[in-house]
Amino acid sequence: MFHLQINGEGLWQLRGYVSRNTDVLCAILQDNLSKLGYQLTQSSSFRVGNVVKNRAQYIVNKTRNTSNGSIRKAMRSAFWCKVALHPRTWRVPKLSEKRE
Repeated sequence: MFHLQINGEGLWQLRGYVSRNTDVLCAILQDNLSKLGYQLTQSSSFRVGNVVKNRAQYIVNKTRNTSNGSIRKAMRSAFWCKVALHPRTWRVPKLSEKRE
């Protein structure tokens, strides 16, 4: 199993993309994972993007209900999103794919 963990601060940075299509979040995740040398398969990118979108929406809604800025920041830094990925849902691109 491969576990993708995103801190609440990372989810907070994605808040501008929450209202958009899930494909936008999938593309952002795909870009960031490719920097680490991984790639989501086509069939799993929507599922993972949807989970991250829901968690980002959760942290945005939770922090909106708090008026104190320091408590908001503490909430964001304490929150973690963990997505378990089966080995069939991600892959390491071949060298020829990395060069493109």
